[in-house]
Amino acid sequence: MGELTVGYDAAGGLVRTLCAGFLTIEDVRRWGAQLPVANAEARRAGKPVLHLVIALDSPVQSGDVIAEFATIDIHPVGPQDRMAVVVSSNLAKMQAARNFADGRERGFLDEAEAIAWLRG
Repeated sequence: MGELTVGYDAAGGLVRTLCAGFLTIEDVRRWGAQLPVANAEARRAGKPVLHLVIALDSPVQSGDVIAEFATIDIHPVGPQDRMAVVVSSNLAKMQAARNFADGRERGFLDEAEAIAWLRG
């Protein structure tokens, strides 16, 4: 069983997703419904959506789970929006990069580095 949660961290000014373990399609659908709510909270605060995804304990997911993720628009929308994905290996970083739409999405091996880039 996996964990996939998202919420707006008002103190940090970040939308945070935690991804751990093996996910199900239902996990992804639930997250997909929660993501717009967290993004809207950031926008109501007058902030760009700075999305930090922590996937340090997330193994390679099944094809059906990856396909479900592909149905959700997670890419940055606003001109100052960004998304950083923190993973545990260079291989995972390369795999994540295949799904990045543009230079406003980036993979990292270190959370502090990812946060600095988001705020940069």
